Amino acid sequence: MPKSKHRKKKSTRRKSSSSHISKPEPLANARVLRPNTSGRVEHVIVPVPPPDSPLAQIPRSPEGSSGIYLITFVLCVPGQKVFQDNLNFPTLRDAGDSLLFLPNGIRDIKIQVSASQGFAEIALVKNKKGAISHAVTRIHADNFKDAESKAYEIVVPTLSHLSFKFDIALDFMGFEVLEEETKTTLYSYGVLGRPKLFNNLENFSSEIEYRRFFSAYREALNSTNIFYQALSFYKVIEGILAHRIRQKRAAKSYAKGDSGFLPTETLPKTLEDISSYDDLTVGEFNTHLGKEFKDIQEHYRDLVRNAIAHLSQLDSVLDADNYEDISACEKAVPVLKFIARKMLQNDLEALAKAKEAAS
Repeated sequence: MPKSKHRKKKSTRRKSSSSHISKPEPLANARVLRPNTSGRVEHVIVPVPPPDSPLAQIPRSPEGSSGIYLITFVLCVPGQKVFQDNLNFPTLRDAGDSLLFLPNGIRDIKIQVSASQGFAEIALVKNKKGAISHAVTRIHADNFKDAESKAYEIVVPTLSHLSFKFDIALDFMGFEVLEEETKTTLYSYGVLGRPKLFNNLENFSSEIEYRRFFSAYREALNSTNIFYQALSFYKVIEGILAHRIRQKRAAKSYAKGDSGFLPTETLPKTLEDISSYDDLTVGEFNTHLGKEFKDIQEHYRDLVRNAIAHLSQLDSVLDADNYEDISACEKAVPVLKFIARKMLQNDLEALAKAKEAAS
């Protein structure tokens, strides 16, 4: 994968901003059903002008169209406000914060960086406390997805450079993409998973050999880093396979070439059979329907085991500042989670049956 170059070209400090880059006006808020587990959710709000308004003649689409987009990344203190339980967009935008402060008397700092087509400008804006709270850029894009991708690879590498320069953690809670001509806006924020009822201890196992699998699964759910989520769910899968093979060897029932997967471990053939997983909205289940878990694990081997865990070959390693790499992991994680959870459930059910037969 070719590497993107994002080197800081120059920076200027200004007490006031007369640039065309500015924060968008508050537009809307939304009440949403919380997902099964915490994760990033996107919403697009398309304004509908009165029929007699000249603005009504402008075509509008949730996908966006070719034109100018204003993208605002809302920063946050790492570990705080990463996931939200209420998407009041103006309130979320105003909550921007960080641990990096601008000098007194400086309202914003503008940085020019290299981009895929020439140069782009980023405005780092501070909040009332003086902390950098927003990173704003204005670009031309074909649609919302193109605007997301271009803005991500302009702004996020710059945050990484600033993180190194000032030796401070920088993160963002979400971003907003405004299509200037239509005023249609895409909002992308993390949403808290819904609460669960503690109502079942069936197949509850305290077996020592399974504790590390539960630990990796919990770490995946707790993590706000999509790469670490993918790696943790993949560790569960590989750990269970290794455990099964050890058991078979101990019982002298292992056959050469046995992968450790059970014959029944396949992905359902239709989405309806896994529709209880609201991760379907972001996962790439469609490409794996009906396939064996073994083939799906092999499909993700390079993505997770090599590209995330190893840095020896920089051209093939996944990059947390690269939009396409982040998207690839976001699509993979729900599938890896489904497989890891199903394999754990299968082993726990078999363990419970064995204990019942022995009693």
